[in-house]
Amino acid sequence: MNFKINFTVLHILVVSIPASLIFYYALNSGMLADNDYWGFIRHILTKEGGFSLNFGDWFYRENEHFLIFPKIIYGLNILITSGNNVALSLFAWFMA
Repeated sequence: MNFKINFTVLHILVVSIPASLIFYYALNSGMLADNDYWGFIRHILTKEGGFSLNFGDWFYRENEHFLIFPKIIYGLNILITSGNNVALSLFAWFMA
């Protein structure tokens, strides 16, 4: 029984320390580079800065893959946080 409790405590420490560090770095990162995904979302943005209402733009194939869920996440990030990459980092941390 004592071995199981010690293993559980060790497990919590092994998981929580890296997760805490990643959370800290995500909050204190400042400005992150954002030019790596502009090509990915170019089909869902209009020239006026809004979102395309054409379903073909949202289901456009990138490298022969339909990537609708990441486009939705990027779109929500643009709407909610004005495209803040720290929010994307925190979302990735939460989903992990």
